[in-house]
Amino acid sequence: MALAVTATLVGSAVPQAVQIAVTGATIGDSYTITGADGAGDAWTIRGGDSTVAVGTSIVLADVATPINTAITYTVTHDADAAFATASPVTVPYTSPIAAPNASSYVLSTLDGSLSAAFLWMNNQDPLETPMRNALFYIPGRAAPVVRYDVPGADIGTLQLLTESTQTPALKTVLTAQGGLCMLRTDGTLADFPSVQFLAITNNQRILPGAGTERVWTLAYATIGDPEPDAVVAAVDWDDFDLPWSTDTWTSFNTSWASGTWDGFDRFDWTTL
Repeated sequence: MALAVTATLVGSAVPQAVQIAVTGATIGDSYTITGADGAGDAWTIRGGDSTVAVGTSIVLADVATPINTAITYTVTHDADAAFATASPVTVPYTSPIAAPNASSYVLSTLDGSLSAAFLWMNNQDPLETPMRNALFYIPGRAAPVVRYDVPGADIGTLQLLTESTQTPALKTVLTAQGGLCMLRTDGTLADFPSVQFLAITNNQRILPGAGTERVWTLAYATIGDPEPDAVVAAVDWDDFDLPWSTDTWTSFNTSWASGTWDGFDRFDWTTL
């Protein structure tokens, strides 16, 4: 069977995850699965860096995706660089906040299960790049001796506005995993990458008036994906249990009699 890959939206989270299903794999060989969007950003999906095939198919989920822009996934056979490319897929997102550009970005937890909508406030998005060097002044020498390393990742401050239900939603996103989150965009937000992993280092918020709006000032450091090898489940056993809760294993076996385990792994149980 020739190497092939498909990309499908799955799960009940908003924005949805993308399920990448590879077929035609050779058991024991390793494969790398990458994504790319139209903004020029590319990434290796979680669990997709030289993953070893234990069967002829590989099923992974990508929750660290851009939104509202076409994504193309490619699987590469590490041994001989043979590859296959999936048809482009777009992860749709419509912000519950009715404002221009509000659907161009969203903050999500690292597993993609929780998200919060907001309005981007113009604080000029200040960024700093920590320079990791040290100067040592030696008696009798005018120029210092220097030790240096690569510059640090950018740090900055976001200013956001939430209203109504999105205020507690943003608080939940920021506290769910110790301030670690994903800023997911459509690739058109200034010089921000389509997806950026953030560590929120300080969280200040005020009520600017008597309504439900709250303005947040979030100090952050950009980080890499803290769980690059984790295999994320876009659909879990709870999703399976819900539609089958009133049935028996016998009725499931009858219904799934013509199915396969590969099909079971790829099925989106949230659609039942």
